[in-house]
Amino acid sequence: QIVGHGWPYSPPEVGEPGWRFYAAGALNDHNPWWPVMSDLALYLQRMCFLLRQGKPANDVALYLSNSDAWARLTAHTDPSLNKTLAALLGEKVLPAVLDAGFNFDLIDDEAVRLVGTPYSAIILPAVDRIPLDVYRRLSDYGRRGGVLIATRRKPGLAPGLLEGKRDSAQVQALSRELFEGQAAGSFFVEDEATLGTALLRKLTPDVDLDPKVPEIGFIRRKLDSGELYFLANTGNQEHDFKANFRVKKGSPEQWDPFTGTRSAVRWNKEEGGRIIVPLHFEPYE
Repeated sequence: QIVGHGWPYSPPEVGEPGWRFYAAGALNDHNPWWPVMSDLALYLQRMCFLLRQGKPANDVALYLSNSDAWARLTAHTDPSLNKTLAALLGEKVLPAVLDAGFNFDLIDDEAVRLVGTPYSAIILPAVDRIPLDVYRRLSDYGRRGGVLIATRRKPGLAPGLLEGKRDSAQVQALSRELFEGQAAGSFFVEDEATLGTALLRKLTPDVDLDPKVPEIGFIRRKLDSGELYFLANTGNQEHDFKANFRVKKGSPEQWDPFTGTRSAVRWNKEEGGRIIVPLHFEPYE
């Protein structure tokens, strides 16, 4: 949901083009976006409405260790949790998951405790510190058949001054059991460049593109009456490809977010029942 939360004010005596606020797009009659602002607003309205329908349907969760991020903060560093988490995550994990045909949620300790683990795979990207109770929940998830993957390193510490001394040995024992023992759905990926291949050995991609187009991204929502896929070309080149969707029921139709119209599309089913739709995307479409 996108909310327009502010509007920059520029007094008349300042003259043209006026003041602008660094953290906002001043969509007013002082710039060339103004003539198409109504079209942009309708597009955002339609997409915000659609993408709030149903429930998320992402296969993969990435566990981000707030404890690892807090451990890196000092009096002389930028006290930004999200920037520190991004640095800890690195640049290889997200492209590997997306290019393999999956989308993901980011989860933390509270998400595991409150929501649980409704995912086909959970990735621990270079996690060092993890609370023992959360790690036990993830271990149970792996024992129940979930795919649990650690990359670069295996968790080895419990966060907290007292908890670290008390629980770190048990965290290390769980890591040995999960990633060095015979746990069926758990494995360790040292080179994150191979993470996508490792996922595909365990899971069927949600959207498989032929040919592969890394610039095409997707979001899926599970509706009561079907499946909603939002696809976007994030690059500046046009692309033609076949989108192989994992869903096996229903017949697809295309919704145009600029006009609000629906239209039929050419499609067929592969031998396994997956639905294949040939698509053409203009730059940034």
